[in-house]
Amino acid sequence: MDGVLAKWENVSLEETFLPGYFLSRQPEPSVIEAVKNMYEMGIDISILSCAYDNGIAGPEKAKWLELNGLGMIPRIFVPYGKDKSDFIEEADVNVLLDDYSRNLHEWKAKGNLGFKFYNGINGTHGTWSGYSVNYRMSAKEIMIALTSIGRAYAKTA
Repeated sequence: MDGVLAKWENVSLEETFLPGYFLSRQPEPSVIEAVKNMYEMGIDISILSCAYDNGIAGPEKAKWLELNGLGMIPRIFVPYGKDKSDFIEEADVNVLLDDYSRNLHEWKAKGNLGFKFYNGINGTHGTWSGYSVNYRMSAKEIMIALTSIGRAYAKTA
């Protein structure tokens, strides 16, 4: 969610604990549109986002999703620092769109398919060499990349 659906700011960890931080994130319109379209097409989709156990992050993120038209999509808030793949059910193919390479490496290590979302402020260390999409792409381009490669991966996995 953070850095993918909602634009991320490079701030201190302490600032992310402040009330209003997650609610004030600006949306990433092309990704939101792609997610809505995939959901409306019947693609099994969930929002998987890390949240600190501080009583603020989870509720604010849930409210943000509702305010940005994504309230109908199932969501899983993973405790901060935990492996996201430990919180999903196995499927033919599990695709993660994430801006954080560590999450993608953990995801891929469990046999899942990862896509890096380059948002204009991440990807400075070059540790991800797999599939990717970026904030300059249209919703249609993002959707095609995720679904076409996901389908091909499911057939070969």
